[in-house]
Amino acid sequence: MRFLTSPHLPALLACLSLALFSSPPSAEEDSWTLQQLMHQFRQAGERSNRFTETRQLALLDQPIEQSGTLTFVPPDHLIRELSPPSDSRYEIKGKRLTISHGDGKQQTLLLDNLPHLLAFTASLRSVLAGDLATLQTYFTTRFSGNGTHWLLALIPKQPQLAGQVARIEIAGRHRNIDRYTVFETGGDQIITRLIPVRD
Repeated sequence: MRFLTSPHLPALLACLSLALFSSPPSAEEDSWTLQQLMHQFRQAGERSNRFTETRQLALLDQPIEQSGTLTFVPPDHLIRELSPPSDSRYEIKGKRLTISHGDGKQQTLLLDNLPHLLAFTASLRSVLAGDLATLQTYFTTRFSGNGTHWLLALIPKQPQLAGQVARIEIAGRHRNIDRYTVFETGGDQIITRLIPVRD
């Protein structure tokens, strides 16, 4: 089974949020840098989102979809809960991934033993935590846009991950993420969209 179709990778896909802004960008927003974006995320704090994930696979005529809730608690705690009928929960804290299923079974993986998975985790958690140093340890970064609309492209440096993932694109507005897309080397795509849960 390929890495990106394993049951472990979905735990890492997401923490995406949606924010709507109707005012035009200011001069400061026009000159946004990746460093400014990371500063915005460091100030964001805990957040929770509803997500929809669409897997577009070359071998299937129809995409595979699933949904649920994803929560990020700084600096590195990520929880992804799938809606029924799956009822699975994926929790990453530090370098430990815990997978819990609806039948009560649980599995724990140490990310130090899975360097490609550790690198993939950084693509999302490092952005949400505003940790540019860790992000650039694992990825070559390409940033464009401003506060109203920005795009961050990540090119994997870790060899095993680079063999499976051509690039990752994260699109958002201000300190929120609208879309997280994984482009696999074989042509498949995994697109995750989230809407923030309002109090």
